[in-house]
Amino acid sequence: MSFKVLAMTAISGVRGAVTLAGAFSIPLVIANGDPFPERSLVIFLAAVVILLSLITASIVLPLLAKTDKGNAEAELEEKERQGQYKMMNAAIQAINHAKNEENEVETEAVLRDYNRWIRQFHPRARRQGNLRIHKKEAGLRIAALEIEREKTREMLASGDITKEQAALFLKALEQIELTLSRSTHLWVIIMKTVARKIKGVFFKKEVKPTYKLSGFDREVMRSIKLQTSSAVIEALEKKKSGPNKNEVTDIVNHYHLIIERLSKPFQGRHQDQSEGNEEVRRDLHWIAIQAERDEVQRLYERSEISRDIANELRRIIRDREASILEQE
Repeated sequence: MSFKVLAMTAISGVRGAVTLAGAFSIPLVIANGDPFPERSLVIFLAAVVILLSLITASIVLPLLAKTDKGNAEAELEEKERQGQYKMMNAAIQAINHAKNEENEVETEAVLRDYNRWIRQFHPRARRQGNLRIHKKEAGLRIAALEIEREKTREMLASGDITKEQAALFLKALEQIELTLSRSTHLWVIIMKTVARKIKGVFFKKEVKPTYKLSGFDREVMRSIKLQTSSAVIEALEKKKSGPNKNEVTDIVNHYHLIIERLSKPFQGRHQDQSEGNEEVRRDLHWIAIQAERDEVQRLYERSEISRDIANELRRIIRDREASILEQE
């Protein structure tokens, strides 16, 4: 136990009750009827000691209890980082547990993603990795999804894509929006989704997908995402000089990463083979995501992390989940 804790314990106790009771228990007179010698002085000294102890505690306790804000923030950040390491390691263990001869290539691809995210835990890389999306960033991400919707409708109107392809892509955007909205105002997103559904019923602008994507359609969906991502970047580049400059820059970088990743399969067949089957890789990602959630809950139940850190870790998981959905 540190000296600071001992000092706080010593001066934070209840003062005066026993001392004053003992002083007042002194009889007024002695056996021969004379006044008790110096009784008033004893009571006065007891009162002075009580008063001094109360004043000392009132002044010293706040000083001792005061924490260094910088150290507290550093300690909180370290606990959060340790929590991230533990939940990511739990995900890696779950991926390795699900590994077999049939999904070996996909497992290695998912493990590469997690190893990259672990490297981004370094303070200088945390912002570059876009692992955390704050409220302003989440709002901008949702606004960016609306830009993607408008671009998709433009492509549909110009005949570049079919109604089924547009409907599938718009449905994927809804899933991403709902994932992001868990850290903002979910009811607002639900109302917007309902409004879009009603609008689609009356104006026939959206069509429910009725078939499974073929290989050609997957390439079309990838092409749609590339074009909508470029549209978002073009729109947000104009806002880089605004009040949310840092957040806008993060979103732009996020979409640049999406374009970079989605462009890789078009560079040659070897890249496709290194990534493996998309559906298998996606399933492995969801296994890993669930393992992360379970680990965060376990850490919280064992009091290894606080509620605030647990909520922050869950938000990081949601952000990663949204990123995975965007890259499908």
